[in-house]
Amino acid sequence: MATYEQVIALQQQGHTVSQIADHLRMGRQRVRRLLKGPPERTIHKHPSPKLSP
Repeated sequence: MATYEQVIALQQQGHTVSQIADHLRMGRQRVRRLLKGPPERTIHKHPSPKLSP
């Protein structure tokens, strides 16, 4: 969430997507995704191994 807030703050200061990406050392695609909205918290559950009888 901190990264999202940094991206938004830099955009509000007038920085371009490329400038934000360079400053935060991330890809432009990631910056664009973050500018569309905050990342959703997802919990990835790994399936438990099936036990054979």
